[in-house]
Amino acid sequence: ALDMATPCILPSIAMNATLLTHETTHFIPPRHRRRTMAFPAADDPVATALVSLEAAFGRSRRPTVAQCDKHGVRLAFREGGFGSTLNALVKPMLHALLHSKVPLGAQSGESEGSRGFHQRYNMFRAQPLDLFRNKSKCESESLECFLEPLSNCSDELRLRSPALMLGGRFLEIASNAHIIDSARPSARPLLELMERAGHFNTISLLLAHLIRPSAAVRSRLARAKRLLGWPDLSAWAIHTAPRHSRPLVIGVHLRAGDSCAREALGRHNRTCEPLSAYLPAVRRLERAYGEGRQVYVYLATDDEAAAADARAMGPAVGGVGGHVEERAAGA
Repeated sequence: ALDMATPCILPSIAMNATLLTHETTHFIPPRHRRRTMAFPAADDPVATALVSLEAAFGRSRRPTVAQCDKHGVRLAFREGGFGSTLNALVKPMLHALLHSKVPLGAQSGESEGSRGFHQRYNMFRAQPLDLFRNKSKCESESLECFLEPLSNCSDELRLRSPALMLGGRFLEIASNAHIIDSARPSARPLLELMERAGHFNTISLLLAHLIRPSAAVRSRLARAKRLLGWPDLSAWAIHTAPRHSRPLVIGVHLRAGDSCAREALGRHNRTCEPLSAYLPAVRRLERAYGEGRQVYVYLATDDEAAAADARAMGPAVGGVGGHVEERAAGA
């Protein structure tokens, strides 16, 4: 149940777009696995694989100087909305790990050239980000304004020197499954860990590994959490805490601004629902993981009406409250 096929890992040619946009996939594991997912036992094969996989991902951030010089690459991605931009890092990072490359940083990928050109590493000069840069607040003009460096290689290599990079078009059309199938034989131990952990867990862990906030962003997040009354989870270690002691925070993201404009609805084939439509899913998560625990619900939305509904519900949707994002139409 944890190794479900999802749109992000299906080969593009096999996708049924109509089915994908009208079908809901649930990732809550079956009842007999819920306890081990929330508080994994030492002998749980999925949990032990995830621990080993996390350690392997961590080692990729700590290469030797020689590895930085010989195997360093930049990740090619397309800038868009910030969430989409971060998600676009997953496939190039996965490719780099499975080909024994050292991630130096990320920049927009080249869109011109042949199929063969895009499927191999070529040398490119370092380029600043197009959208996510503000020299008055961050000198580097890179994702390091928001995230921790992807490796401990030198500033010169990460930010300024020319480096190898795949063409941008190849990774836009390749699926995660395609990238895994193209892995080098030396990646077999890593592939075995991924198989044991399950694809959904692997990609989730890889995304969490990528989006570690920079020191400046961590400071701002801590300040925002204090203002929201976010529960302090630092006293609870997920692998050691008793079953019913650690608070549960459920996140709800409700977009109802520019994404619900007529043009956006036609382009994304999405629906826009009120907060009440999300509550059954919140209740399912609460029943699955919240027994005997203090449950908080964090609502992130660009819709003041949804925020007002949440405030009116009060404890009915949990504690913490929420955040209303100021988003201009088309931004």
